[in-house]
Amino acid sequence: MDLIGSTTPIQAAGNIAEADAYVGIDNGPSHPAAAVRTPSVLLYGPTTTLQNGPWQGSVTALSADVPCRPCIRFP
Repeated sequence: MDLIGSTTPIQAAGNIAEADAYVGIDNGPSHPAAAVRTPSVLLYGPTTTLQNGPWQGSVTALSADVPCRPCIRFP
């Protein structure tokens, strides 16, 4: 289901809470998914799960093997 741009943040969180599963990246919508314990798979690039979670058992984190990991550098 693609609801990009058609919901408010509160509506999006409600949809995530009702979902059977959630797939996302280390960003805003992933936090409510973890908070309401929706089974989730989160994709991490150069960020680190040590600093950015996940801290719920309902979340599986997959990390990319990139040379600078863990780095958070923005141009």
